[in-house]
Amino acid sequence: MYGDALTLLLLPAHGIGSRKDLPLPFEYVVAGAALVLVATFWFLTRSWRRTRLDTLGGRPLPRLSRVLAHPGVLWTGRILVIVFWLWVAMALVAGKDLVTNPVFGTVFVLLWVGLVPVSLLGGALWHGLHPVRSVAVLLKRVSPDPIPSLGVLPAAAGIVVWGWFELVQPDRATLPVLRGFVIAWLVVVVVGVLWRGSGWVGTADPFDAYAGMLSRVSPWQWSDGTLRLVSPVRNLGTWEPPRGTAALACALLGTTAYDSFSSSTGWVRLIQSSDAPRWLWGLGGMCVMVAIVAGLYVAGVAALRWGLASPTPLLTTADRLSTGLVPIVAGYALGHYLTLLVIEGQRTVTQLADPLGKGWNVLGLAEYGVVATPLTYPTVTALAQLIFIVGGHVLGIIVAHDRAVALLRPDAMRRAQLPLLGVMVIYTVCGLLLLFSA
Repeated sequence: MYGDALTLLLLPAHGIGSRKDLPLPFEYVVAGAALVLVATFWFLTRSWRRTRLDTLGGRPLPRLSRVLAHPGVLWTGRILVIVFWLWVAMALVAGKDLVTNPVFGTVFVLLWVGLVPVSLLGGALWHGLHPVRSVAVLLKRVSPDPIPSLGVLPAAAGIVVWGWFELVQPDRATLPVLRGFVIAWLVVVVVGVLWRGSGWVGTADPFDAYAGMLSRVSPWQWSDGTLRLVSPVRNLGTWEPPRGTAALACALLGTTAYDSFSSSTGWVRLIQSSDAPRWLWGLGGMCVMVAIVAGLYVAGVAALRWGLASPTPLLTTADRLSTGLVPIVAGYALGHYLTLLVIEGQRTVTQLADPLGKGWNVLGLAEYGVVATPLTYPTVTALAQLIFIVGGHVLGIIVAHDRAVALLRPDAMRRAQLPLLGVMVIYTVCGLLLLFSA
């Protein structure tokens, strides 16, 4: 993922599961996944005729809330996070320009991929410990998050830029290029915070907006200053997505889909047979993939609008229904990057013991090896990837249906949702085809 040498290193870890590894014929797996979605929709349209996810509910945890909200606990966590990123910055500024430099694994694996399980399991943990937001608190530049007029539209554009950098930029595994990207990110985020306050972080930082979206599928949610243990489905169902959430989700799905597609045999042969630069093919392919994902979703929403109880603009409706895309994004990210996170994440942690390549062994981390016993069984890995993707789509249909019940007329409840169901089936089938392309 980050340069030719490191790409060769990551190829075995990036997707162990393949069609041949599945215990059932791949065609049956795809057909079965589509049938599961259709059956889920059929059941919901007959038994789920009123909104059920409009209240958060859950169990309040006042004692734990007081502990976590204590200034001493908050600032201890923030300081630890800042120290960690300063340690990584040392590797970025003064480390060796080698793929063994832990800054590459930290950015491309621990940050980008690791924020998925952190947000799903820890809720708004990333939001509370964001280093720039912590500095904004010190500078008293606190504001609501995100900025309502912009929503997360800048972050959606940032995801496309990040996708280009992660998947297309040919020199991304070199320190000078990575330094340039980090500086550009800091300038955009820090200058924006000085201009508009900490709300700019949730608006413009693609990593923070991504983590914030995924945190709505976690079992934790703050409500009226109290942490609650809640149903993840209710947590997501009660969320009112900010402007641009649909664009953010489509950008995430499109770039991840391109990551799978770019390693397919047909695409590789096409690039090798062309005289055009690889980066140009990559940029065009990624943009086309994002456009296809977004176009399908917008078409499904447009076909649904005839049944709305009260007319709303197309993009507003798309954002309101985008809660159904969040579990799909989470499931595809976990399925696609599972092996990468487990194997390369552990390797990066051991490399962090020696950020400057001087033979250090801080905290004894260098003594630990990579433990990947479950991933040595390709069938187990393939089934886990399958469960993540199909499970994410099932949850997406449930949440989207509950939101549609609140928006649609009773007489249009079933027919109006059929095009959007078709879009989700296409997402599922194409996702499985891309993931298990071997």
